[in-house]
Amino acid sequence: MFKVLFLAMALAAASTLVEAADYVASTRTAAILRAAPMLASAQLGIVPAGTSLQVIACFDEGTYCKVEGEGIAGFVAGQLLFVEGTGESVDAAERARWEAIRAAPTYWEATLGKFGSKPVAKDAPAP
Repeated sequence: MFKVLFLAMALAAASTLVEAADYVASTRTAAILRAAPMLASAQLGIVPAGTSLQVIACFDEGTYCKVEGEGIAGFVAGQLLFVEGTGESVDAAERARWEAIRAAPTYWEATLGKFGSKPVAKDAPAP
């Protein structure tokens, strides 16, 4: 039962993180489209300035993002993508999102008030 609950929680958390990066962004300058989220990856082409793309997911806090749209699919540097509606760079938006995630209480911190104590190891000495 615990394994099923843990798996369900892990899947819910993973889908939330992926969905959180799902937004529309555009390029202000021409950007290199890559095959993978790294500088050493093969170049697939150039994304023209002003191209609107769907950001599917970002890696390394927005360093590179998987994008799709207008016949384009690949990875673009997050600093070259700007969130439509806010004008904020995708890498800045992703860094802020991850800061908020890190600042949020952990599962145990959030539930301590409900149970009154932290879990104790099975072989821990008595207090």
